[in-house]
Formats: sequence, structure tokens, C-alpha cells
Amino acid sequence: MIEYFYIYRTHVDYTNYLQQIFGKNAKMNDKKQTRMRMMIIKSRM
Repeated sequence: MIEYFYIYRTHVDYTNYLQQIFGKNAKMNDKKQTRMRMMIIKSRM
């Protein structure tokens, strides 16, 4: 949980990283998609 909240609070810093993984169309506005992407990043970390 700590890792998840840390990534969630710093999701702005991961915007470029998310775009590299999910393509240029990655949208940070959708909370569901953002949560899924953060969980994927957490699993990769």
C-alpha cells in the first residue's frame, strides 16, 4: 500500500513513463485507468 500511494502521489512524474508503456494516448484524467496503470507500475517495480 505504501508503494501504491507513493506512486499515486507522484503520478505526475510518471506521465512520460506511462506514455512510453501505453502509448501517446495515455490519459491521466481517468481515475480507473490511472489506478490500473499505477498497479502495473507497482508490479514492475
